[in-house]
Amino acid sequence: MAAIPAATALSPLASGTAADPSRVALAIGNDAYRDTPLTNARNDATSMADLLGQAGFTVSVALDCSRDRMLDAIGRFGEAVRRPEVNEVILFYAGHGLQLDWRNYLVPVDAQANSGAEVAARCVDIGEILRSLSGARGKTFVVILPSFAERYLSTALFEGLVSN
Repeated sequence: MAAIPAATALSPLASGTAADPSRVALAIGNDAYRDTPLTNARNDATSMADLLGQAGFTVSVALDCSRDRMLDAIGRFGEAVRRPEVNEVILFYAGHGLQLDWRNYLVPVDAQANSGAEVAARCVDIGEILRSLSGARGKTFVVILPSFAERYLSTALFEGLVSN
């Protein structure tokens, strides 16, 4: 499958099926980490976006996101979710993730942190995303997070956290 060009990465994904305005999705895929690049997160996100588009969802895709781009995509998604006609919502994230002090974070491609405070400031707290979406009542939410954290805290990117 061909990757979606970066220029269209935050645009709704076109598919052969007419989108149902009651179904919205956001697929985020981050591969381009400086110290710990991944090889399939972008493909996973675009594959999921294609599948959801075929199922009639209006899908937005965000690839290799900095923290600012990720927050922008999530903010736009939150606006779409709050529309009254929306009933079904899917959020998909493939990329690095981590847990610190019982909080779970999505890791943008530009994140670097040496302390818990820096993680909170430079990563995206999943709990905050879910809290913002919870204001949209009466909808069905599905959150899929196949994140990759098995080696992440042992890398240079978060080296200061491992020793603390």
